[in-house]
Amino acid sequence: SLIIATALFGAAVGIGFHLRFAALEVVPEAWAERAVTLVVAGGCIAAFLGPESAEVMRGVFGDECEFLGVFVMTGLFNLANMVFTSLVRFPPKSNNLQQDLGTSGDKKGFWQRIRPIVTKRHFIVPVLISTGSWIIMALPMSVLRVAMHQVGFTSRQSLVAIEMHFLGMYAPGFFSGKWIARYGPRWMSMVACPIFVVAFACLQTAKGAEESSGIILWILGMVVIGVG
Repeated sequence: SLIIATALFGAAVGIGFHLRFAALEVVPEAWAERAVTLVVAGGCIAAFLGPESAEVMRGVFGDECEFLGVFVMTGLFNLANMVFTSLVRFPPKSNNLQQDLGTSGDKKGFWQRIRPIVTKRHFIVPVLISTGSWIIMALPMSVLRVAMHQVGFTSRQSLVAIEMHFLGMYAPGFFSGKWIARYGPRWMSMVACPIFVVAFACLQTAKGAEESSGIILWILGMVVIGVG
């Protein structure tokens, strides 16, 4: 049941990522980049609300169901998300877009139109960059609290580190849209490479550092990797 619950949660997260692109449909074209990044920047609230609520709900239903409260809280957040999303009013669908992609029943025609897009370098390269960036970020994020616990840090210290990581992920959304519009996505992607190197150096050094400086390195490394 835990595997099924986690799979459904992952599906909800995957669908939720489309909200940033849905913002493109409700703003003028000149605001496109800013709209996407501002929606993502809304995660600054979630950076603290999510981990803190999980910490509060952990163990609410007893030691035998230690994490049940976390899943209950996740469900409540998703219900609230559904309510707020339903309040958004999108403009009517473009008939030209439907004609370009074909009707839902014309599957052969649809794939004939999509194939030239997904086989082009300008599509494949951004997909690979996005996939690689997510892997680089998700791997340390997934094991952070366990790793910090193994080297002697408290639950509260590891919680602060993961919160700062989430803040590093979402806070750049307030200005990254302007930078993307000014310098282009290619240069912004290249800037992420040295940022990831700095994050790797901080996390590698943190494992052997003393507790006072180690916690700073853990937090710094996770913030930097979130920014990247």
